[in-house]
Amino acid sequence: MYIYRNVPFEVIWRFGWKNIFFFILYGVALCFLHHYLLSVKNVQMHIPFALIGPIGVAVAIYASFKNGQSYDRTWEARKNWGALLVSSRILGNQAVVLLNKALDRN
Repeated sequence: MYIYRNVPFEVIWRFGWKNIFFFILYGVALCFLHHYLLSVKNVQMHIPFALIGPIGVAVAIYASFKNGQSYDRTWEARKNWGALLVSSRILGNQAVVLLNKALDRN
């Protein structure tokens, strides 16, 4: 999980170079197919807008759930870290009190 605010290009390239190349080749293939169908066969490719809306809504809901899940994990980690700090401070205070009592009795 990457929780920093800015993502450097090196990180994107390291993890996504295969996808970047795939979609560049896919886009080029679609452009050539569209040009071939339009110029040679005189067939136009159309994307119906009725499909774009539901797909966009589904992707938005999926992305929001993934973002919420990441936030929940980060918040839980912060709570656990805070509990660990409080416990260690309590342990340190108890150790200091115990040592002071032990040294005062002698």
